[in-house]
Amino acid sequence: MNTNKLTQRSMEVISNAQTLAQERGNQQIKQVHLLTALLTQENSLIARLLGNIGVDVTAVEKDCQALLDKLPRVSGDSARLYLANSLEQVLNEAEKQAVAMGD
Repeated sequence: MNTNKLTQRSMEVISNAQTLAQERGNQQIKQVHLLTALLTQENSLIARLLGNIGVDVTAVEKDCQALLDKLPRVSGDSARLYLANSLEQVLNEAEKQAVAMGD
C-alpha cells in the first residue's frame, strides 16, 4: 500500500483505526477496526451510503463493537501494533481498484 496515494480523509480513517486498536490493547489492526473507523468518522460517507440502501448502521456499529470485544488484548511497552494480513490485502486490493479506475 502506497500511503502517498491516499487522500487526507483515507489517512485519517486509517489513523483512527490504529488509535482504536491501540486504545483497546489490540496488537493487530483488523478489518473491523477499519470498518468501525469508517462508520464513526464525522460526516461518514460509508454510514450514509449504507443507510441509503436500508442498512441499520447502528446495528452494524453494535456488531463491530461485539467483534472488537472478542479480540485478544495485550499490554505493556512491548506491545507492537501491526496490520493484520487480511486488512493489508484489502488495502492493497483497494489501491489496485483505484488505479484501475484512473484514480
